[in-house]
Amino acid sequence: MAALVGEERWVGIDLGGDRSTTVLGSGEIIRSELGGHDTPNLVAFKARHRNIGEAAMSMVTSAPTSTVGVVHTMAGTPYSSWAQRAPTAHAAFRHAEASGGHPKGGVAVTVERQTGPQTFGGTEILAMYLCKLRACAAPTQASGGGGEGASATACKGCFSSPAAASPVERRAVLDAARIAGFADAKVFPASDCLCAVYAQKHPVSPGSAPETVIMVDVGRLQTTVVVARFGEGGGESDAPVAKADSQQTKKAAAPCTYSVLAVRNNVDLGAFHFDDRMFRHFQGLVKKKYEHDVLPGSKQGIRLLLACRRLRELLSTSPTAETVVENLVDGVDVPLSMSRAELATLCEAELREIRSLVRGCLEEAAIDAGSLAGAQAFGGGCRMPIVQDVVRDEVGLPLGSRLDSASLAYGAALLAQGGELMQATEEALAAEGMSKEEIIKAVADEHERQKEDAEVRAIALERNELESLLFDMGSAPNKKHGELIDKEALKVALGGLEDWLYSEEADDADLAALKTKRKEARYAELKGNVAKAFFEAVEADKKKVEAEMEAEAKAFEEEKKNNPDEGDDHDTRKLPKPERMRLVIKNKEEGTELFKGQNYRQAGARYSKALTHAAKMFDLNAEEQKEVHAVQLSLYLNLAQCYLKLQSWDQVVNNCTLALKLDAESSKGLYRRAYARFAKKDYDNAKTDLDKAQAYAPGDKAVATLLKKVDSVLKKQQEKEKKMWSKAFS
Repeated sequence: MAALVGEERWVGIDLGGDRSTTVLGSGEIIRSELGGHDTPNLVAFKARHRNIGEAAMSMVTSAPTSTVGVVHTMAGTPYSSWAQRAPTAHAAFRHAEASGGHPKGGVAVTVERQTGPQTFGGTEILAMYLCKLRACAAPTQASGGGGEGASATACKGCFSSPAAASPVERRAVLDAARIAGFADAKVFPASDCLCAVYAQKHPVSPGSAPETVIMVDVGRLQTTVVVARFGEGGGESDAPVAKADSQQTKKAAAPCTYSVLAVRNNVDLGAFHFDDRMFRHFQGLVKKKYEHDVLPGSKQGIRLLLACRRLRELLSTSPTAETVVENLVDGVDVPLSMSRAELATLCEAELREIRSLVRGCLEEAAIDAGSLAGAQAFGGGCRMPIVQDVVRDEVGLPLGSRLDSASLAYGAALLAQGGELMQATEEALAAEGMSKEEIIKAVADEHERQKEDAEVRAIALERNELESLLFDMGSAPNKKHGELIDKEALKVALGGLEDWLYSEEADDADLAALKTKRKEARYAELKGNVAKAFFEAVEADKKKVEAEMEAEAKAFEEEKKNNPDEGDDHDTRKLPKPERMRLVIKNKEEGTELFKGQNYRQAGARYSKALTHAAKMFDLNAEEQKEVHAVQLSLYLNLAQCYLKLQSWDQVVNNCTLALKLDAESSKGLYRRAYARFAKKDYDNAKTDLDKAQAYAPGDKAVATLLKKVDSVLKKQQEKEKKMWSKAFS
């Protein structure tokens, strides 16, 4: 093992089950495109483009035949083996044995595209998914490349691989990484990844005897059991010692070595297999009661499988659980229920296999359970009490939770930056795989697909612009200068545009045609004819405002020259209240326009300027003071919204607090401050704000939704603390 030190040169990736985690060598989890801790393991195909990761989630149930899941299980795997696995029975997409590619007889997936059926190998589809992971990782890496796929910033990928994976399967992962554009790639057995991260996070204390630990990972699709011995750095170790970076060595307080004594792995045993067992059980009950066979992979089958997963997760916290599957049988909602005892009986074979893996690993390591220093259990399957009971029975120890769902990815990153433990990678590179020419062609093909994806996204944005034009111009007669518009002519023009937008011609239009249509509609027909006077008046107002701003800026700069010792906010002009209020409103309106254009920083600057002017009112009576306070309240709330968009949570809290000083019952102020506090994990204060907001605005759905989330987190925290204290006093 190693002096394992966090460094941001490698990106560790645990392809996992139905979701993948990506971690930097520093331990930082790379967020998905929607900010999650992991990315769905999905590639969905549409007529002209693909949705990958988060974007493909909605297609799991709406278009299952076009959505490929757990893509990593297909790469390098013989079709004869892959077809026998439990998840394959629930796959709705077309699959068959590949006639060519690597390995021979591998998995081939066929999907319908605009040009007809297209077939991809498992390695190709994995490469598509890895492009998404690399694109998410790109902002965290040093600059070097450019966006998704070919254009993303260069980075190196290191992968955690099942202990039982063959060199050919690992080679397929490396080939996929090269197609996806990773500058370098390595692959490590999951057992070493677990040991590396455990040694990094929980090193043996100086002077202490070596510790033997058993680690049990029951993941979504596979189970790994590892027995390893950890000792102080500098001693003998069967495992290679990863080298610490020369600049970082001083930070490694107590380097730790490890020896892997035994490993047991089953790629056909995980939390999914418990769900599948429940699926078969309820499938039989539904068929008996409703005389309807729910087929795996059908839309009904997917809903039933998701319900089984939900039921199993509920049983992790409650001895009994119930759920409902909507529209499972001809419009009928079907209730499901189960107890832990029933689940244990139903999944007796799976529990027996977990027991066998733990027992076999201890026997192989020649370790008596009584000599273990600790037992770590993690992975989604280990959240099930029935699994915990089995592991506890075998090891005779309480189960720790020092490892988490990011451990495999983090361990891979630590090993990669250490520079050793290369045996698995070397064996993979020596195995059958894609040639250099095949990879070059695959890279070119992927780049073309990415261009198609980008064009379709651009077309969608252009259609949105046209729809926005329809909406904005439809309401234009009710705006300032709306009386200048010929309403009948506008109605005809917009009607024609709307008819075209939803015609077959528009459906088949390319990006250039859509841009031309928007240009013609906006500038030729509307600006140049139907609403010419309206646009001219709006433009005149804009120029007038700009001229006023320019004049004000000149006056302000002149005043700064005359008062060089004062700051930028120096503005001592004793303007009458109406004139000062005009400046407040002008800056506020400009800020709002900037906000609509998603220029959040500039909008915030305008709102701040407006607040500066508002603070310089003088000699106000009670009514005028009330008016100013109302404007200030609005400005503080607007500023908070800008900072929400920028995720500057402290600034959100500060501005909302200032707003609430003006109006303690402002539900917007309370909600936005609660949102920021929730993001900062200040859950107690977030709940206090939300309780108040709900009292002042009982019908606000956003408040109710966030309050539900906060209550859920607090409940989990309380349960965690309760367990912690019960352990402390037991």
